[in-house]
Formats: sequence, structure tokens, C-alpha cells
Amino acid sequence: MVFNQNSRQIFSVISLKASTIATLMVLASSGSLPVYAKQPVAAADVPSSSQIASSSPETEYTLGAGDRIRVDIFQVPEFSGEFLVLVDGTISFPLVGNLKVEGLTMPQLGALLAQNYTEYLKRPVVTVGLLAPRPLKVAISGEVTSPGSYTVPLDEKGKFPSVTDLIQQAGGITATADVSQVQIRRFLQGKQQVLTLNMIELLQEGNQSQNITLRDGDTIIIPTKEQIDHNEIRQLADANFGIQADRELNVAVVGEVYRPGSYKITPERTNNVANNRTRLELPRLSRAIQQAGGVKPLANIRNIQVRRFTRMGTQQTIDVDLWALLQSGDIDKDIILQDGDTIIIPTAQALDPKESESLAAASFSPATIRVNVVGESQNNQELL
Repeated sequence: MVFNQNSRQIFSVISLKASTIATLMVLASSGSLPVYAKQPVAAADVPSSSQIASSSPETEYTLGAGDRIRVDIFQVPEFSGEFLVLVDGTISFPLVGNLKVEGLTMPQLGALLAQNYTEYLKRPVVTVGLLAPRPLKVAISGEVTSPGSYTVPLDEKGKFPSVTDLIQQAGGITATADVSQVQIRRFLQGKQQVLTLNMIELLQEGNQSQNITLRDGDTIIIPTKEQIDHNEIRQLADANFGIQADRELNVAVVGEVYRPGSYKITPERTNNVANNRTRLELPRLSRAIQQAGGVKPLANIRNIQVRRFTRMGTQQTIDVDLWALLQSGDIDKDIILQDGDTIIIPTAQALDPKESESLAAASFSPATIRVNVVGESQNNQELL
């Protein structure tokens, strides 16, 4: 058979069409994009850390030790197969040997392989897919119940955990958490990227962009709120990643109460009549005062102090006016307590008799008052 120039052109077109169809079939089966070999590329083809930092918070997955991947080189099955990223971040590939893959995305690894195989293959088409991602090792610090390092596996569908998933695993946030300034520290190609999330937008607007998925090596920092917002705390108490209501609190009550001392406050279970469901209510200030026997007649409930230690080791002093609760019914004045709180009830310098009546009727006043009668009386006794 004789081939002329036109025959070679026809043969090239047929080969190109067959190659295109086969490539599309690989794409459909793997869900990954193929990489075509180019002329040797400069390092500028790899995005810089500054470019990555300005991109979307949902950054691409980067390879690390423990990842299992699938590499397909079109029409070269002997070079294709499944590979495991070793503990040193490398993979040994046929013919080209060990390559450092840690920190690379799938497209970047595909480009690297295509470039390395051009020495042996003419315009290799490389497809890289992630078969089994490694468990994530992440850390969380700041205003959470159980800060520390966590190993978080992916779920059965390979879904990555989100920020709220890890906060829940760490026992939820504390009452002094500032969830409007949550920081995610992430290393990309050896440089640190800092992302700031506002979880209040997630609560109030359902903004899912503030609940990004985690990557291996991420560190979550929950800062301390300088000014306590009681309305915000109430919202966080209802959030699935918020203040956990299933824990017993240790608090101290001192000052103008009948039984000052240390107390364990357990959450109360209440029934919602609307949906006939029960829920646990977080312990509030009035509950602790009740357990301490209630306030005395000379208690200054306008200037109650709650002293609270943050996760950073600093002490916060929260001023509470329970008189405003009695007068206006402002439930936010009956603040939610945190483990380790110290409640100080000062003594009033003077007390209006009308205020004494209102105070005596309050839920945090004792139900009965014991009075001992002594002196010139026919029956010295204790009265209730």
C-alpha cells in the first residue's frame, strides 16, 4: 500500500478522532481532567502562594501522605495504575522514578507527570484521580470546650468535614467565643494562608460560604469576645455547633446569698408545647442563685458581677442588672453561665421598701425566710 501526503493527513485526522473519543471515555469514568503534555514549562505555570491566597476559601485538594490515587496515561497501560503517597510525600512512578507530590493538586500532578513522560512518550495524555483521601489531621484552639488536635476521617461518601463539624467534635464553643472572627490557618505550597469566617452570617443568613470544608493540617482558632452579647449567646445556644447544654457546670456563688459556696448546676429539661419535644436549657444566673439559697434582703441585684476565665487565661468581669429582669422581663439579663464562673452578689447600701417587696417575690429569692425570736417572749421559737 502506498501512502502519500494526503493519506498521512487522513490517517492523522482518524487517529485524532479516535484519541479524542477515548479521552472522553476516560473523563466520563474517572471524573478527572486529562493533562496534555506541552513544551517544557517554566515554574510560573504553578500558581504562587499570593495567587492562592486571593482565591476562594474552598481551595483545591492537595496531596499528602496516605492519599491513594489513580494515574492513567492514555494508551500506555503499563505506566498507569494506583499509587499511594508515601510518608515522605513522594510516589515512585514507572520509568520516571520518585517524584515529590506532597502539596500538589490533581491538575498540577498531571502536568508534572506529562512533562516527565515527554522524554519517553510523544504528547502523553495523563489523567489523575483521587481514589481514597487520607484522614485529616486538624487542630482547634481558643474558645471551645475541648481544644486540641483531632484526626477526622471522611464520611462514607468521601465528603470532607466542615468547620462546624470540627467545632461539634471539640464539644462546641464557650459562652465567650467570638464566632464572627473565626480564623482558619492553612499551608499551601509551604506558605501560610489565613482565612477569616463569620459564623454569625451562617446562623442568621444561612451563608454556607462561612462554613468551608477543612484540609489536612488546618488550624481553627476561635477568639475571645471582648464584649459579651447576650442576644448572640442565646442564638449560639440553639446552634448545633454552639454552647453544649448537656454538661454539668461548676460555679461559685458568694456574697448576699443564704448558702454561699461552690455548686454543680445541671441543665434543665423543658417541654416545647408547640412540637411536643423536650430540650435541655443551659443553666442561667438565676438558677445558680436559687441553688445558693436565694438572695438576702440586702442583696444589691443591680450590680451583680460574674467573673469568668477565658481559654487565653484572662479574666472577664460581666456586670449584670437583675433588677432590669424584674422590671422589664429582659431575659438577656439572666445570663447563660459557663463552667468555672464566680458569681458575686454585693450588699446594697440602702434599699427601698417597695423594691424589697418585688425582690421577695422574685424566683431567685428564697421561698421561705427563717426568723429566730429571742428575748422576752412566752415561746422562744423559730418562725418560717
